[in-house]
Order: sequence, then C-alpha cells, then structure tokens
Amino acid sequence: MAFHASRIFILLLVASLSAMFFVLYQSKLSRDISWTTFSRKFNLALEDRSFETKATTCRAPSYDSSVTSMPPAELETPMPVLLKAKFSKLPVWDFEDIYNQDAPPRQSTCRQSLRNSPDESFRKAFLPNMRLFLHKNNINMSEWNRLSHFNNPFGFMGFTYGDVMSSVKLIPRPKEPLLLPKPGGDGCIRCAVVGTAGILNGSKMGKEIDAHDYVFRPRTYYARQFNESRFYVLHQDFLRYVRNSFLKSPHLNARYWAIVRPTNGAFTIFLALHTCDTVDAYGFMTQDYAKYSNYYFERGGKSRVVFYANHDYVLEMKTWKKLHDSKIMRLYQRTEQEAVG
Repeated sequence: MAFHASRIFILLLVASLSAMFFVLYQSKLSRDISWTTFSRKFNLALEDRSFETKATTCRAPSYDSSVTSMPPAELETPMPVLLKAKFSKLPVWDFEDIYNQDAPPRQSTCRQSLRNSPDESFRKAFLPNMRLFLHKNNINMSEWNRLSHFNNPFGFMGFTYGDVMSSVKLIPRPKEPLLLPKPGGDGCIRCAVVGTAGILNGSKMGKEIDAHDYVFRPRTYYARQFNESRFYVLHQDFLRYVRNSFLKSPHLNARYWAIVRPTNGAFTIFLALHTCDTVDAYGFMTQDYAKYSNYYFERGGKSRVVFYANHDYVLEMKTWKKLHDSKIMRLYQRTEQEAVG
C-alpha cells in the first residue's frame, strides 16, 4: 500500500511540473485525445524585495545553452535553485527563444495542410519540428540546469533536482508519431479540438465533430470507454514556445507574472496544430461570448465568464479569430440566427 501511494505521489509531482494529456483510442476511426495541465500555487507573500530583479534580460549561465540537440556532457552538480519570489516580473534570459527541436519534421502529403499556409507571420513563428514530449531519455544535468531558469509549467524553477528527476526518470519514451492519417485516404490528418464554452450548447455540432479523424478535448468531465490509453508529458520548451511565440500576455510584466499562462485549451489547440494537417476548434471563446453560458454542459442557471488574473482570455480570443481569418484553423462561430435559436 505504501509503495502504491508513493507511485501516486510521484505521478502527481510530475503532473504539477508540466502539462499532461492522455491519448485515448476509440474502436471507431474517430479518436479522442484528452489532456489537462496541473500547476502548483505560488505564495507571493514570500517575496523577498531585497533580491528583486530590476533587469528584464538575464545572461546565460556558463554551461552550453544550445538545445538543438542534447548537450554532449553532463554537469556534475545542479545549479542553485532560482526562486520566483526573487523576480518582480518575468525574467527573460538570453536563451529564452532557444527550444528543443526534433529533426526532421513530420512529412505530410496533405495539400490542405496548415503547414503549407501562406500566412507570413504564422510561418515565421511556427516551428513544425518542436519537441513535444518530455521523457527520461531527453533530459540530463545540462538540460535540467537550462530548464531550471523557467517557472512552472515552463520549467523547473523553484524545484530541487532530487525531488524532480526521480519522477522524470519514470517517464518512458513516447510512441511516435502520435497521429497517423487513415489508410487509403488523401494523407490528411483532420482534427477537432473541443473546448467547454457555452457556445456549443444547442449547436448540434456533435456529428460534425465526430466526423474528424481525431478529437482533442482539453478536459473530460465524464467517463467514456476506450480501448487503450497512453500517458505523455508535454515538454516545457513546447509550452514556453506557445506562450512566447503566440500568447505572450502583457500581464507577465506584473508582480503576479508567475501565475500567468495560457489556458489548457490554448495548449491543446497548438498541440493539434503541430500534429494535424487541418484543425477545427469548437467551444472556444468568440467575440460574442457574453451571449452564452460559461460552460456548454451547464443545466438550469447560466454562469458567466470570470476573468481571472492567471489567464489572458481576451488575448486568446483574438488569437483564435486571427488563426481563423488566416485560414490556419477553423473556429466555430455561431450566426445571429443560431445564437437566438
């Protein structure tokens, strides 16, 4: 019993450090992918103002910070623990925009693939071969020290090497590629990402969603039967890349920077954009969000969107609309007639 409890604690510890999702295969061609992000709460009352960082850009440590491949040599000791309370706003390191990338990127024969988008701003920001998953084979002491400069869930800031690595070493190398096109098809991987917004209530989009090859769900509120489940941990570099390249909120310059991060749904959309050829997003915030309840599964009274400090909902809403208008993904939006009905 004690051993079982210990294993549960280890899994929860890993979950608190980075985003997780489960790949859930159904017996039919449509599949569901569900994942959720767990994060620790930060105690801002512990701030030590005498160590407050004034500069926004910090120099790289003395070790090799290149992460296009695994560092060739292990450092003998982990770097000193950095504490979030020492920084009054998001620290920006000189290796901030260096990410792990796997070569070569996934090849696709799909003519409609979003990877062929002519949108210049998207092509400039999009890294098709981003390393998506963290596992025991792609982290060593040099990687630990690099990731220790970034706050949770983007890195290991505030955690000690011993507390974390014993758990990370339990994460197996994931089976890849994650998704495959249907045999005999046109080579396209068509995905739906289904959020929880009330815009879906009464939308009758169920059949359309199920017609996709894969269905991503940021959260699952009810049990369903699946043939197989696999456990993955998203790499912190991928999470930081999503924030820095697409969803970098101005709120990161505030004292509560350490709690600001994209929503679970946002990470799910970008996971789909990196693993699918076409992406349709349903149940996400649109410009007319005030017409709908907060959640599609609400019965009776309708709650409204609460704008908490840890998520920039307005930034995400504008990003989904921009991706839709650029034809990179399709965002489900209701017409006036549908909204009234």
